[in-house]
Amino acid sequence: MNLIKSENFRKCINSLFFFILTLLIVLSFDIKTKAYSDITGFVSKFHYYILSFAITLGTMFVFLNRKKINDIIENDRIDYKNEQKKNNEFPANHPKLNRIPVINILARFIYKQGGIYSFAFFSIIVFSFFFLSYNLGSADLYQDEYQVVATAEGYFHSGTFYQWDYINNKLSDHLYNRAWPHSWMIAQSYKLFGITEWSSRIVSVLFGVFFVTTFYFIAKYFTQNKLVALLSILCPLLHPELIRLFRYARMYAVLIPIFTLLFFCLYRFFTEENRYDFKRITPFINKNISYNYFFLLPCLILLIFNYLIHINSFILFPIIYLFILFLANFLQTRKYIIPVIVGAVIIFTVKITENGIIEKVKNYTTFFEMKNFAYLDYLTGYPFNPLVTFILLFTGLALFFIVKKEMKIRILYLYITIAFSLIFFIFIANRYVALKYTSPVLPIGMMLSIYLTLLFSRVSGKKWLTAVFALLWIFGSLNFSSRYFETNFGNKHISFGNPSTAYKTLIDRYNPDNEVIFGQYLRCYYLQDIGDKARIINMLSRQQYKFNTFWKDINTYGAGWVVFESRKKPHIDNKILNYMRKFFKKVHGSGIDKTNIEMYNFNKNMINESINYFKSRNIAK
Repeated sequence: MNLIKSENFRKCINSLFFFILTLLIVLSFDIKTKAYSDITGFVSKFHYYILSFAITLGTMFVFLNRKKINDIIENDRIDYKNEQKKNNEFPANHPKLNRIPVINILARFIYKQGGIYSFAFFSIIVFSFFFLSYNLGSADLYQDEYQVVATAEGYFHSGTFYQWDYINNKLSDHLYNRAWPHSWMIAQSYKLFGITEWSSRIVSVLFGVFFVTTFYFIAKYFTQNKLVALLSILCPLLHPELIRLFRYARMYAVLIPIFTLLFFCLYRFFTEENRYDFKRITPFINKNISYNYFFLLPCLILLIFNYLIHINSFILFPIIYLFILFLANFLQTRKYIIPVIVGAVIIFTVKITENGIIEKVKNYTTFFEMKNFAYLDYLTGYPFNPLVTFILLFTGLALFFIVKKEMKIRILYLYITIAFSLIFFIFIANRYVALKYTSPVLPIGMMLSIYLTLLFSRVSGKKWLTAVFALLWIFGSLNFSSRYFETNFGNKHISFGNPSTAYKTLIDRYNPDNEVIFGQYLRCYYLQDIGDKARIINMLSRQQYKFNTFWKDINTYGAGWVVFESRKKPHIDNKILNYMRKFFKKVHGSGIDKTNIEMYNFNKNMINESINYFKSRNIAK
């Protein structure tokens, strides 16, 4: 009788947990109806109570179903091992195919993965290329793309990382060697395809495809489940910010895949055993520092490459150190205790020697002085709201106490990565808040959330429930991305301006002999035909260029143009803005067109008119 009651209690907890989780996932979708908004409003009002209740239910669910969960994990492990066996058996079973270069790799992959999963994997790769490259060159350059493109063109012409001066058609004296391997790759693209917006961004697209390809194997290694691995490359591919970064001529498209590769290689290096015979020193190595030295060289190469691309990648240092620290405490083996001691000595040495590294780190960090809670949403708000992700992650913590050693260590590594990233970017990192800084960690967080969702759904033993949650992840990703597709995908980055259109007016009508150009953040890439006689006055930023200086300059030159992006209005002195609106002729910008480039034309008559206006009303300028 007690067994029956216990089983009924377990079923009740299971049903209630799945019901709440599914309901909250569905409520994450942005559906425009009043009744729906009322429900979501009610949920948001009591989200702390719902979160606590759902996590309690989830923890009970995990402990009540610990045998089934371990059985599922063990079956996945066996399937993963069987795939490795099939991979090794392929040359003997298919000797003719194995002798054909390239084809043998594809055939071996299909042989061990199975037809359905192989087709899905290759379809996603093909889809990723066409999806990310669609209309790639139709949008104008924007934001920091200009400095990267100028650097790449400078390298294209000179073999140095000095930026190209588009106005004077020569190399400038501005050295920009940040993330120089990325600029170098764009320069190689220019050699192949010419200098265009498309050729500037195709490098990012290719690294997006590279990420999709490699992250499948990373996700599969950590979760040992093919469906989770497929969703782990499909769902990030639909993340609006990742789409943008993989279509954006900046280093982040390169950083994401090489960061996740280093994340993977470091784990395998430290957790796996030595496989090589180092002759006389092998017994010492196997006893004290038995790591998988096959991954040592890849780790070093990726470490250097990561450093050259973006300093944020060094967040892996404290992550791996904390991970080893936990393992040293958990496993009590020399292979983990020794690096903990070595790491502590290195940290202490660097600190007491007041090394330049410390000063560089200090420039980008604080000691828990920041409160950038936007990163909570950045790292947990896709494709469902953070409430759902927190329930999954906090419930998943219970796995650490019930699963076997191998999976326990993997879960620990994933959780340390996500938890430290959140703490670091919210409280420590001293930079303006932007999702792009956490973009390398996003796929790792998604992989863990997908894994937990599907693992919990498989406990019921019903394949339809697993399919429902898999579809919810896909639809959640599509729903999350829909607004981005509507407004940003294709040939428009509206908010950043359309200088290729607006600047044509300037090129056609500008007279270098009699006129001057007042510009703020001028996009000189689109002013290449303006001529090297152009006179340009920099209006600086953050309202540093004051009205008194402006008044003096316009009276000195008498005629010209004022150009700046609409979104940069806060950087212009309000007195200048008000003066131009009243006395100058507006040619482009808000109220005129959708270029989002504010362009004014002025001449001596307009200036005289303003002087008469001030005199007649006895107003000081």
